[in-house]
Amino acid sequence: MTRPHEEQCELLIIGGGVMGLAAAWAASKKNNTKVCLLERGQMGHTAGSSHGRVRIARSTYADPGYVRLMTRARKTGWAPLEKTLSRALIRPVPGCIFGPQYGLVDTYRTGVEKGGVSVSSLNARAARHAFPGLSLQGKTVLSDPTVGIIDAEAAREGFRHLAVANGVQIIPETPVVAITPAKGHVYVQTENMGYLAERIIVTAGSWTGRSVPELHERLMV
Repeated sequence: MTRPHEEQCELLIIGGGVMGLAAAWAASKKNNTKVCLLERGQMGHTAGSSHGRVRIARSTYADPGYVRLMTRARKTGWAPLEKTLSRALIRPVPGCIFGPQYGLVDTYRTGVEKGGVSVSSLNARAARHAFPGLSLQGKTVLSDPTVGIIDAEAAREGFRHLAVANGVQIIPETPVVAITPAKGHVYVQTENMGYLAERIIVTAGSWTGRSVPELHERLMV
């Protein structure tokens, strides 16, 4: 039995930043899946972590699992997305990771080697030539050929456009008041109405602890 002023959907996403929009698009590609997305502010607001013009793409990380994840994302995520939107989202640029010799940068070197990404060490002369604006004297320098500048706004708007085209219902300016799990569904209460969903995904960034209070002490912004 539904409650008054209640909307039903199979999947409800809480949070309309880039993570929420990407999840909405991915879910909407499954046939006949009704997806709703709630955003507490206006779409594209500047109070969260998804606003701004650019982000960085790279493969140099200390954790080899993350290195492999980035390799997979570039091949099976970003490349198909660019093709679908008919526009480039990542502009390749020269990039490097550097630091004191025998320091943390060596951990990054180990991480990328175990993760299967090819990086090269630059001697002092090569480093000065490749990155003249940096002071690299006495540093270990790793050149990362996968570095690029992500057009963050275009990516976010691209996800939104594709999600809406696939029938995702986006409801902005709708803060979530409470989330109540029950057998077979989840009830989400907002300031104006309730939503009954089979499943939910919370991508609320710094507001996640408010939406899911039992996780508040375990989350850190």
